[in-house]
Amino acid sequence: MAAFLNLPAELVDTIFERVSFHDLAALSLVSKKLHEFATPQLYLYIDLSIYRGSPRPIIHLTRSIFNNPELTKHVKSVRLRDGDEKIQKLYRGYSYDESVPKVSPPRPTDEDGMPEFIEFIKKTGLSYAHLWIDKLRIADLNAFVALLLSRLPDLKSFRIGYAAVVPYVESSGQRNPPNIAGENQFLVRTHALKTLCWKWKWIQDTHPLNTDTIDLNRFVEAVQPIRDTLEDLTIGFEFDDMSWGGIEPGMMKALGTLHGLEGFANIRRFQAPLGVLLPDWDWDAGADPTRRLEDSLPRNVEVVTVTDAFTSDYYAYDEYEELDFVRAWLLETASTRTPRLKEVCYYLDRNASEFEEKNYEPIKQIFEGTNVRYRIIKARDEKPWEAV
Repeated sequence: MAAFLNLPAELVDTIFERVSFHDLAALSLVSKKLHEFATPQLYLYIDLSIYRGSPRPIIHLTRSIFNNPELTKHVKSVRLRDGDEKIQKLYRGYSYDESVPKVSPPRPTDEDGMPEFIEFIKKTGLSYAHLWIDKLRIADLNAFVALLLSRLPDLKSFRIGYAAVVPYVESSGQRNPPNIAGENQFLVRTHALKTLCWKWKWIQDTHPLNTDTIDLNRFVEAVQPIRDTLEDLTIGFEFDDMSWGGIEPGMMKALGTLHGLEGFANIRRFQAPLGVLLPDWDWDAGADPTRRLEDSLPRNVEVVTVTDAFTSDYYAYDEYEELDFVRAWLLETASTRTPRLKEVCYYLDRNASEFEEKNYEPIKQIFEGTNVRYRIIKARDEKPWEAV
């Protein structure tokens, strides 16, 4: 043991990177020296299941960060999973409940760190500081998530589960289209964020603010705080049948464009549905030859994944017209508009059978005459979802 503890810190860190979280926690209790080595790894990736009725885990995590400010430099990733079974069923598409269950969490005490939290809020000079303090006193989950984020300046990845975990992300007071300014409120505090996976999920008849319309201009505006650090951006859309009458994806709409992403100079990996890369839908107008897919892409992107998983009656293009847009980009403007492009991935979900019958030749043909690598990925060959 003595020989191990005398190894260079860099070598010990490399070894501990391969040790499971539970084993690291056990090692940290063996000796002060092992605790010193294990602590940075224990706080590197935080993964919590939280319950709206008992937010103790995130309260205690926040207390640890406040009591040990040196820990903040180690935290690079935070993932919050919703542990409430009712919410999991609701947002996985079960016809279970049409509302999020109400809760009355126990109020945090002085032992939970409330005096330190209140003093911090008072010193920040925040407007309406008394309202923030009131929210903390009633164990409001939103307030504690915001408080935690405010102490993690080097955070590179932040992921929450279902919208019900942090409700104000979707709430705006506007019925149509939704205001996603809540995302901006998170991102403005994450000065080092490099990876963002944003999925807009529409579940019919569950919440008056959960609508069938998304404003892409607002999305671009919401992510502006991380334009200088973001390296990996994924945009996705999901819908679930939560009503007796059924739901049709053709009812969904998108407004605006993603053109503002051109100014995100550090994005290297980008994924989005073709349905939002070809914006300003107009079924009556048909295909517009002036539209360019590349206008919605970050300029310095290296790997682009386009998906066909989203469609709408308001969308003017079929799968072959989409291919024409991709080919025009690759042959005509990729060298100047996206000069660092190395690879394009075509992720097939909705049209997998259509192209499979033709051995994917229509897709392969759009890459002929280019020096861009490509991959064709079928959704059914892998899990198209991730646990939240």
